[in-house]
Amino acid sequence: MPAATPTRRAVLFGATAAALSPWSALHAAAPPVGKTRSFAATHGAAPFVTEHLIPGDALDLSRVNPSAASARVIALTIDDGPDPNDPIILDILKQHGARATFFFIGQKIAEHAKAAAAVAASGNEIGSHSQTHPMMSDLSAAEQDRNLSTANQALSAIGVHPTWFRPPFGDFDATTLSLARAQGLQSVLWTIDSQDWKGTDAATIANRVTARLAPGAVILMHSTKAASVKALPTILDAGRRRGFRFVTLTDWRKAMAG
Repeated sequence: MPAATPTRRAVLFGATAAALSPWSALHAAAPPVGKTRSFAATHGAAPFVTEHLIPGDALDLSRVNPSAASARVIALTIDDGPDPNDPIILDILKQHGARATFFFIGQKIAEHAKAAAAVAASGNEIGSHSQTHPMMSDLSAAEQDRNLSTANQALSAIGVHPTWFRPPFGDFDATTLSLARAQGLQSVLWTIDSQDWKGTDAATIANRVTARLAPGAVILMHSTKAASVKALPTILDAGRRRGFRFVTLTDWRKAMAG
């Protein structure tokens, strides 16, 4: 991995990321020295470096056999909830025998308490997406710590004790990672950006995601985007036809660890 820099902003480069699988990305050329970007941003333009997908984790996906049954999993992650679309997503997941990790913004939980409770009771997984969805690296250490702890408190109020943290915008620094770990949170990014945040239609979202399905992929979608909800059945059907299972991040992590 290139020399570390204090901040990674995946969102800045995600729009130009190429469409290689984690396994083919293993053999791609390394990024230039001094250009430290998250794996999410450089998917297909850099080696599969686990520290980028799960910063600081020892998981070595380069040793995973992509043809093994355990590798036929894809982690589906859904950000920016809770949202009124969440119950619809839960129905779609149930119909397709799929599970997902929902990343909730703490300050939205009270406003969308019914949707939050439905997800919490569904058997899916809920992670932290911070309290206010800031660019974490723009905050002081004290502000970051407070944002993380307040989100954890909001999640605790619905009976959730998260173990995963998705940095808003894919933005974090060393302080973010350290503070998250201190609060029992493992930071994680993604390998497939649906780019539903661009306001694209359902067909475009579905085509983008299905073209990039690969063993061990981690999909980023948003429950706030109606087009993404509409695209989800197509994505799940396509994955199932290719022999993939859609799982939570925790189950994905277990499968990747062998």
